[in-house]
Amino acid sequence: MINYSIIIPHRNIPKLLQRCLGYIPYRDDVQIIVVDDNSDPQVVDFDNFPGMNIPNVEVYFTKEETTLSGEDMIVMLSDGAIMGDDKWLLSLIKSWNKGSCQELAEAVVEEAMRHNEGIKDDDITVLAVRLKDN
Repeated sequence: MINYSIIIPHRNIPKLLQRCLGYIPYRDDVQIIVVDDNSDPQVVDFDNFPGMNIPNVEVYFTKEETTLSGEDMIVMLSDGAIMGDDKWLLSLIKSWNKGSCQELAEAVVEEAMRHNEGIKDDDITVLAVRLKDN
């Protein structure tokens, strides 16, 4: 059973990524997810990408550079929020224009409990934040 998920964004600094991975304990209850944000093939050796051959490490590569800006929203949630059907989640987040991030987080929890049919096998934790340009 996974108790901890660690998500590491990465772009063009494989030595730093390797060092970061070296500090994380490799245990059955720790999941490590590396998301590479369109690294340059002239900078990164994708055949020997850090973490590729390590148990409990998942590596995902994006094809386009991702840039967050003002008014973008980040929603983080525990796996208990999507124990049942999860198709409702993206729809709820994409269509959200009703209020604050706190209200969105509460709506996600309520909807998750409804989709999980009230069964609480795991915690349901949701954190939503909105970015602001300085």
